[in-house]
Amino acid sequence: REIEIERLGLRSEQEEVIVKGIRIEEGDGRRDEGIIEGEEGGGDEEDGLKGIVAGGFGGMIVFCMVMSGMMILSCGCEEKKEKVAEIIVWCVSGGDLMEGKI
Repeated sequence: REIEIERLGLRSEQEEVIVKGIRIEEGDGRRDEGIIEGEEGGGDEEDGLKGIVAGGFGGMIVFCMVMSGMMILSCGCEEKKEKVAEIIVWCVSGGDLMEGKI
C-alpha cells in the first residue's frame, strides 16, 4: 500500500490523509449545537424574510431585462419601418406615390 501511495506522487499532507483514513462520528441530529437551551433561535422568520427579499430583487432584475428587451425591439422595428419608407420615397416619384394613394 505504501508503494502505491508513493507512486501517486502526492504531497506529504495528502499522503497523511490517506494513511489516517476518514473517521465519521455519529451525532444526535441537532443542527444548531451552539444554541443554549431555552434560547429562541428565530431562524425561520429570518429565512422567510431573506427569501422574500431575494425574490423581490430577482423579480426586479427579470422585469428590467424584459423591459429593456422590449425597448430594443421596438427601436429596431421603428428603424426598419423608416428604412422601408425611405426606400419607397427614393424609388418612386412624389406624383406617382400620390396617384397610388388615390
